[in-house]
Amino acid sequence: MEIKNSDFVRTVRKKFEGNAFSHLMGVRLDSIGHGEVQASLDLKPELLQQNGIAHGGVLMSLCDIVAGFAAFTVAGKGEHVVTASIQVNCLRPATGKLLAIGRVDKAGRNIFFCSSEVFSVSADGTRTLVSNSSSTMAVARGLRS
Repeated sequence: MEIKNSDFVRTVRKKFEGNAFSHLMGVRLDSIGHGEVQASLDLKPELLQQNGIAHGGVLMSLCDIVAGFAAFTVAGKGEHVVTASIQVNCLRPATGKLLAIGRVDKAGRNIFFCSSEVFSVSADGTRTLVSNSSSTMAVARGLRS
């Protein structure tokens, strides 16, 4: 994929800093690469459903966040990205620390096709896939920076 914004790391960090919802959840941006973003989240009681596992909305949001920020790494300078559609699969219960990886699978002029995976990470570092997604991100021009 072509690099349209040579300063994409700084751009993504700035956009993440302004994303209040991600901060409310407690998401941490761990790494930014061209076409890929990794983030983590320690599940706190407010993010669990009645059975003590991550609420499905948390998994969906985490998938959306990393896919969206991955899309920003391939967007042009001054372009904005919004979710047009997302399909999330909750594969197994999620507990503890979560690691999310978002990728751009194909970048077009106005649409980016992205995917993500969310893993539960055990104390010994073992990763278990708990959720994945496929999403379409649309380039939106004219939004505030």
